[in-house]
Amino acid sequence: MIEIFTIVAIGFIFALALSIAADRLKIVMDEKVEKTIEILPGSNCGACGFSGCSAFAETLVKDPSLANKCAQTYTDEEKVEALADLFGGEIGKKQKAVVLCNGGINCTDKFEYDGERSCSIAANIYKGNKACDYGCLGFGDCVKVCPTLAIKMGDEGIPLIDLDKCTGCGACVDICPKKIILIIPEEAPVFVACNNPTLWDDDLDAFFSSIHGKGKFTAILDRIEAYKDKRYQMIGCTRCLKCIDICPRDALEFTISEKTLSTTDVYKITKTDQGRIRWSDDLCVYCKRCEKICPESVIYVEKPLNGSFNIVQDKCVECENCINLCPVRNLSFTDDDKKIFFDEFCIYCGFCEAVCPTSAITVEISAEDKLKRIKRIKNSCSNICRKCKLCINACDKNAIHWDEEQNLPKIDYERCTDCLSRACIDSCPLHIIKIIGEEKVKSPILMTTTR
Repeated sequence: MIEIFTIVAIGFIFALALSIAADRLKIVMDEKVEKTIEILPGSNCGACGFSGCSAFAETLVKDPSLANKCAQTYTDEEKVEALADLFGGEIGKKQKAVVLCNGGINCTDKFEYDGERSCSIAANIYKGNKACDYGCLGFGDCVKVCPTLAIKMGDEGIPLIDLDKCTGCGACVDICPKKIILIIPEEAPVFVACNNPTLWDDDLDAFFSSIHGKGKFTAILDRIEAYKDKRYQMIGCTRCLKCIDICPRDALEFTISEKTLSTTDVYKITKTDQGRIRWSDDLCVYCKRCEKICPESVIYVEKPLNGSFNIVQDKCVECENCINLCPVRNLSFTDDDKKIFFDEFCIYCGFCEAVCPTSAITVEISAEDKLKRIKRIKNSCSNICRKCKLCINACDKNAIHWDEEQNLPKIDYERCTDCLSRACIDSCPLHIIKIIGEEKVKSPILMTTTR
């Protein structure tokens, strides 16, 4: 009997201690948070990015603009009105999601992927199976997580977003491994459907490396006595230095050895006697410019590739991409009719073809040269931004500038107001600048890109 009373007493003491502790340590919840929790769906689904409705309610009280994070609430007019009454004003941000990619079936595969149909999993294998490392993989992770069923995969292999259903909650943004889904203001009428910041430098360096040693450069860079035209005479380089001036890659240089000069000789330097011309095998791309300009004909260059350059002049939009980026300065505009002029120094790298926004240029190499395993420059996707900057030139408000870090166009929002011309849309040869809503032309244009 004593044992029973002892156990009961101990239990009573512990109960009393817990009661006192609970009273002193209890958390007093903000009344507004409690009312917010009552309005929220209470499903604790986590789609909003928070651990549950209680955690989201605490954040929402501090920042009512996040109300659209909960798609179940934001698509229910009664709940939206209740929250608006509770917070005394408008709640949530009127936002929409857009996909910064125009590739899909227009982008080739760099390997055949046979794993689980998941973007997140596929992205871990060499950055995904698509040739463009910055584009959509097309397996629909965003479709699976959308709480309002606003996303579906389109026939082009790119997610299509129903703007009437989309609340801008950001669930698709969080799940996308390529970070190509962007939340933009609802009133923004256009966006850039490309996220590729390609600078081409890596491809060009790879091309130069692949032709290393496959061409030939020979020259008589010193004066020598030789039997020529039935008599002995001095032949060789006269140090006119024309080849150095014209070399597009600085593969030739004129040097003077300090060992051959005294202090007084500094004022008596002659190019013929003291100077030497040196050739760099690492820098030469065998374009033959030096051979053509040499007045003594002592330079001979054999190109590593033979091929053809073709252009459909009617497709040219005069963006000058090919002219400005040609590594051997082989292209130019004719003076009279602004046609692309092709000179004889092409090394068939494919750079002009890759950067042409209208696919007006094609570069081919001979069947024999294809066996040399030359790494030519090719587009990973036919619909990536070619950096032509025509949208910048077309904007009469100077509202578009070039983002050097992202290597893509970007909008100055203060300048871009009440635009009716849609000049940026019409100027883009690849139709990468897409319209959000025809009826909202007067709203500011948004052209935001992320890496």
